Amino acid sequence: MAHLWTYSPPNWTARLLTGDLFTLSASEEPPVRPRTADEVATGRIVLRRTTDSDGGDNWLLFAPPPPPLLETGADPEDGDDNRTLFASPGPSVWINGWPLLTGARLLRDKDEIRMEGAEPMFLSTEVLARVSAFPGGARPAFCPRCRQIIESGTPAVQCPNPSCRMWHHHTPDCQCWTYAATCAVCDQSTALDSGYRWIPEETVP
Repeated sequence: MAHLWTYSPPNWTARLLTGDLFTLSASEEPPVRPRTADEVATGRIVLRRTTDSDGGDNWLLFAPPPPPLLETGADPEDGDDNRTLFASPGPSVWINGWPLLTGARLLRDKDEIRMEGAEPMFLSTEVLARVSAFPGGARPAFCPRCRQIIESGTPAVQCPNPSCRMWHHHTPDCQCWTYAATCAVCDQSTALDSGYRWIPEETVP
């Protein structure tokens, strides 16, 4: 499941994105809050889940630019208060070090989000290995470990490596996923309590 890594020195915390709509804040705790559409106030920084044509999740960040500042001052020639200055206060969000000037951005895995006055956050699309019912499909699926068919509804584990995603049996009598230290196809660890492989510890000084 996708999650946001948030930093509260000296620890990183993975906050699971279990809904479709969240607000991000530099002044609230927790800094990531699930919301409904009716709860999102104008001007808030919003993270929204969308689904592409293949059924995959995409995450869109919306950060409306701050309103321009309006300043008045005395005209240096006649002393009247009729001088007006419109000035942008600058962006409130940076993505990977670049200011978000367009108001919206499609995020990618490991993108850094920085808000003014706050510690950085990172989006991660990494998922953990877990036992679940095999959903089945249009064609038979074979376990890469034992080479036997995985029946729909059978307890199984899908490799969390995005370049693999192969399903393995994991029943009491056929624990193919944990049979070896790594996936039958790739180098993904099969420990069900191994935790996340990527934590942004060395990304931020």
